[in-house]
Formats: sequence, structure tokens, C-alpha cells
Amino acid sequence: LRVLTTYTDVDRATDPSRAWVEEATGYTVVYDTLPASNPYDQLNLMFVSGDVDYDYVLIGADALAKNIFYTFAANGLLTDLTDMLPQYENIMNFDERLLNTLAIDGRIYAICSSALALTNPNNMVRYDWLEACGLEAPTNRQEVYEMLVAFKETDPDGLGANLIPFSCTATDMVATISATFGILYDYEVRDGAIIDTRLTPEYKEYLTFMHQLFSEGLLDPDFAVNTSLTLDEKVAAGRVGYYAGWVDTASNYLQALWDAGIEDKGMFAIEPLQDDEGRQRLRSGHNGQGLSQIGFIPASSDKAAEVLDFINKFHDPETFVWLIHGEEGVDYEVVDGERRPLDAFSERRNNMHAFFLVQDGEAYFDLWQLRTRKNPAYDAVARTIFETAEGHIEWPVMGFSPAFGEVSTQITMVQEYAVQEATKFIAGARSLDEFDQFVEEMIARGANEILDAYNAWYQNQ
Repeated sequence: LRVLTTYTDVDRATDPSRAWVEEATGYTVVYDTLPASNPYDQLNLMFVSGDVDYDYVLIGADALAKNIFYTFAANGLLTDLTDMLPQYENIMNFDERLLNTLAIDGRIYAICSSALALTNPNNMVRYDWLEACGLEAPTNRQEVYEMLVAFKETDPDGLGANLIPFSCTATDMVATISATFGILYDYEVRDGAIIDTRLTPEYKEYLTFMHQLFSEGLLDPDFAVNTSLTLDEKVAAGRVGYYAGWVDTASNYLQALWDAGIEDKGMFAIEPLQDDEGRQRLRSGHNGQGLSQIGFIPASSDKAAEVLDFINKFHDPETFVWLIHGEEGVDYEVVDGERRPLDAFSERRNNMHAFFLVQDGEAYFDLWQLRTRKNPAYDAVARTIFETAEGHIEWPVMGFSPAFGEVSTQITMVQEYAVQEATKFIAGARSLDEFDQFVEEMIARGANEILDAYNAWYQNQ
């Protein structure tokens, strides 16, 4: 089988996981990748020219990817899988949203993947700084503010001007903070309809709070130009007291401390902050992602049955567990009833995720957790995330939505403008007295047209 996917840095031709996949399924799969930059230009050219020499194509699931999929399907370039799928029991056992979300007139042309059922971002805090300031973990935004003030004034590590109480990257909302104002996602359901939360008074309150943090030197002055890499570097240098993010950054910092023989410092997750009604809410998946990839079989392929058979065999319950975890005593051991990876796991099974043609995020989550135990520091931080997030994760209403080609341009314009103006409001480059004008500008760029399209879909669910 020949498969084309978005870019990955895993060399599937030489990776050891390849052999286990072939052994389990009986199929040899040749993987090619699209370029890292402008990947869909090449894909479009390929399909327009008719020169598609692949049996399966795996792309992202953002608005652009959805529109590309719909264009291909509408022009008869994809295989209709509807009547074939019932023959494959394991595929039919997937979360039904993976098959039905992008159905067109009741016909299925794609098998989607979903994000892992975990949460990102999280509230990550320097526990040793809390202790040095005589504080407990904050439970609401007022306590977050008091914590950040204490970090700045106490300066537990004597960093002086290098101390950063709170750091983040540029975004229209830091979800761990915005949730305290009753806003978790850009689009949420209120009174039976989808609204754009960035057009609400609560969003203005959120921006006001973030501006206060910035103006008082509690928020990283470089937040607007931070990347995930620069944020990692600042945390690794021990400069940051609080950030909103995932486990990698905090675990790298913890590992560096352990390597230096320091065991009384570290950054771990705390409980999600409460809003004014006492609710604790966290985004699901990777920053609120529902669908994560779209997979389809080009109409030019004569191996649709083989592709589905491969996916079905890969996801046989016993086979899937063996592929992910490997062999007991070789790849993992059982300690206190819990599987923990051995050294060989990283060599033999570490990149198995790169061989998935489909990921059912909720079904995969429990098996995936083994990967978090490969490194003691990663394990220590991840456990705090799993413990504090349990029961508080919410999927986004738009996470499993179809493409909205009629408003695709407006979606891009509104999102980019929202991030741009949020950055200005927070940094003080634009007065919050102009918030009503900002709302009008969002509407002028198509915010209401987007809501009309979203609600037309939502009301028919």
C-alpha cells in the first residue's frame, strides 16, 4: 500500500515499528510525506492533474484541510466507503464521529482521527516558589493574581529583572485564565445557540485582567513574540513561575534540576481555576482540538478493500495493544498492576504513532499513557496533569464540525484579527475603551456570517 501523509520527522522506512506493523497486519506500507511548507499546494496539484499514485492520503483537520477534502469529494476524486465499511468490525467500533462528522449527504468518504482525550493547556506552577511565598495553589483568578504579585515581590530565586511571574504565547485567549470568566472556547453554546465568546462582555473582562497583569509586570513583556521554543527556554532557565501549557516544558525543566542534583524544585499542574460560579473547565485534546486528521482513499486507487483491511487489522483490540505496548518483559514490565516501559520500548515502539492511519483519541488514551512513563520526570509531571484534569475536560462544540466552505475566508480573517487585537489590548497598544469598536470590526470581517453557518449546522445535529 502507498500512503501519503503530512510531514513528520519520523523515518518510517527504517523505524523499528515498521516491522511490527507488517508482522501484525501482513501488509507492507510505503509512506511518503508532503512538504512541511505549503503542503496542500502539492496535494491540490496532484489531484487536479489526476496523477495520484497513492492508496490513502492523510491530512490535517483544520478549516483549510476540511475544505480540501470536500472539494475532492464533490468532484468525484475520492472513494465512497459507505457500503464497504460495515464489513470491517473494528472500524465500525470507532467513535461514530470519526466516520460521520464529514459525511456528505449521508455518504462516507473519509475516516477521521480525533485528538487524545487529555487536556492542553494546563495551569503549570512552580511549587517551590509557592512554598517560598507561603502560599497554597491558587483556586481562582484573584488567587492567581496574588500568587503572581508574591512571586514578583518575593523573588524566591533572586532572579531580579530576569524573573517572569507568568508567561504565555500570543493567542486570542489563554484558556486557563479565560475559563475563570466563563469562556473556554472561541465558540460556545449559550441558550441553545452557538455564540462567538469574543464578542461578549466577559471577553472584555478577560482582556482587562490580562492587561492588568501586563501593566504591573506580572505577565511576560515578550508574550506577543514568544514561540513554544522561547517559552520552553524561559521555563528551562528557571525564570517562569506560572505558564499555561503541556507537560513537555515542565518535565524538561524538572529533568534538568534532577540532573543537577536538585530535588526540591519543580513545576507541576494545579487544579483548574474556578470561575465566578465555581465551575472548573479545561480544554480537551491539543488546545481544544476534536478532529485531528482526515484520511481518504483516492478514487484512482484500486486497493480500497486492502486499505480498509489494513486499518481493521491494525485496530483489532489485541493486536492494537501489542503494537502500542509490545511484549511484557521486553518492552514493558508490570509494577503494582501498572505497565511501565523498559529501555527497549523507546527503541522498538517509540514511534508507533507515526504508523497510524486512524487515531481514535478516546480509545487510544489509556494505552498512550504508557508513553508518559518512559521518563521519570515526564511521568511525575504528567501524573499531576491527569489527576487535576479528571472530570473537568470539555470537548469544543466545533471540535467535530464539518467544513464551512461558504465562510472559509471569513473564518480566517476573524481568527487572525482576534489574535492581533487581543495582543494589542493586553499590551496596551489599544485602549479597552475601544472594545465595542473591536466587536463592530469583528462583525465587519464576517463574525455574524460565521455564526449563521455554524448555527445552521448545529441546529440540525
